[in-house]
Amino acid sequence: MRTRRLYALFGLLATLLGVATGHFVASLLNPASSPVLAVGSAVIDLTPTPVKEWAIAQFGTKDKPILIGSVLLGVLVLAAVAGVVARRRFRDGAILLTALVAVPVVAVLTRPTVEALDLVPTAATALTGLGALWLLDSRARGVPESEEPATPGVGGEAAAGPTRRGVVIAMGALAGAAAALGGTGRWIQKYRARAEDIDLPAAADAARPLPKGLDDQVP
Repeated sequence: MRTRRLYALFGLLATLLGVATGHFVASLLNPASSPVLAVGSAVIDLTPTPVKEWAIAQFGTKDKPILIGSVLLGVLVLAAVAGVVARRRFRDGAILLTALVAVPVVAVLTRPTVEALDLVPTAATALTGLGALWLLDSRARGVPESEEPATPGVGGEAAAGPTRRGVVIAMGALAGAAAALGGTGRWIQKYRARAEDIDLPAAADAARPLPKGLDDQVP
């Protein structure tokens, strides 16, 4: 069951779960430290002005999502490659997957205001992604290469072996966890960004009180 396409999916699932976990952890600590937002901000800052102007002219207000989406698409392609590499040697695939985490680490560290706590989401991304890839790899290596794909309604239990079913269940569980963590993290960030929840700092040089009777003169 150790096919290239399957392991490419392993790399994608592991990366998506890692990114979703980092996004969720960042929503609880500091939303700006989210790997997705940190990389997106860095991409926007590093994009040459002519490219920005071209993107605005072509896509209007959707220029930033398209720029960020292009980078994330490239990351997912490399994640799929990492999964394929892990098919023959898990350590090599894990190293490549870890190297991808270096991108958000650099993006977080280059922010104007950065604290040690801001690295926690990226650490959660790396640990979760590697753990997911290891889990899927260990499940797939237990399936004999000669085992035929499961066909619903044909062959009963013999056609749908428990080991193969376990791989499918693990993939579905990780995909569901990625969707749940990513969606929850996004909701928390929106909730924390409400106007009524913003706590403005006190003025360093407070203005003098308005003259008395001014309310009757000015609407």
